[in-house]
Amino acid sequence: MKQILMALIAGVLVLGLAFVIGPRNYIAVAAAWLIGPSERSLGELLREVKANKAALSIAEPSLERTEGGLDLWNTPQERIWTVHGDAILRFLMYEQARDVYQPPGHEIRNGDIVLDVGANIGMFTRTALARGASLVVAIEPAPQTLNAFRRNLEKEIREGRVVVYPKGAWDRDAEMELSINESNQANDTLVLPRESSRTTIRVSLTTIDKIVAELKLPRVDFIKMDIEGAEKPAIKGAENTIKRFRPRMSLSTEHLADDSAAIPALVHSIEPSYTHSGCDCVVEGRSLKALVMVFDPVS
Repeated sequence: MKQILMALIAGVLVLGLAFVIGPRNYIAVAAAWLIGPSERSLGELLREVKANKAALSIAEPSLERTEGGLDLWNTPQERIWTVHGDAILRFLMYEQARDVYQPPGHEIRNGDIVLDVGANIGMFTRTALARGASLVVAIEPAPQTLNAFRRNLEKEIREGRVVVYPKGAWDRDAEMELSINESNQANDTLVLPRESSRTTIRVSLTTIDKIVAELKLPRVDFIKMDIEGAEKPAIKGAENTIKRFRPRMSLSTEHLADDSAAIPALVHSIEPSYTHSGCDCVVEGRSLKALVMVFDPVS
């Protein structure tokens, strides 16, 4: 009874603090945490809301020119190429400003070898290099998206700090139809329902284990994976890499209804020593949904 009373008092204090802080989403997150399930502490979630608010202040990029089917944008930090017509750049900048793949305690470390699975135009690859990664292998199957990536990381590719691998990650070698979202290339998908207005292209797929072997990587320290519903097959295709190197992983868990349960179960079936927690959380009904889960091996 005493514990229940203390929890209720703490909840009232947190809700009061959230009200003083201001935005209604503080209250929504606190209420969802009190009512429904969550793998994050309330303090972590409220810090995440604060970071989200700060990231929203990112300035709108301005278009400089269009060339070869690509758009060049000016941003406060740098000039960035995107596929022509893609309207998602500010959101990609917002993601990196919030560190959705690198919450506190789960950062890329100096000298890490990183796999950027679903590299898109290279925003996370840039962040990984800035945080000290010695090598990033960028795995991305969409040809025009790769054209933008190569322009954005031209110097780093030339220096050998970035390796571009122009295939998709899967559980075997295959060819499949990739559905292209021309207004949001980050939403290209192999498995999610396709809208009739979308175009499709045939792309080659392979496994992360084969990529690691082909490139003769001495180790893999960190895997970021956001591939629009293809995460589970790609994880299966990384079984040897996960068992052998036990990399820290940030895996998207938002695309399919069973992802938040099935992805941790799959990782633990490969390597039981991993702990996991949710980040980039949103309120969904009376609970909190993790759009990304981070996995860390226990020594």
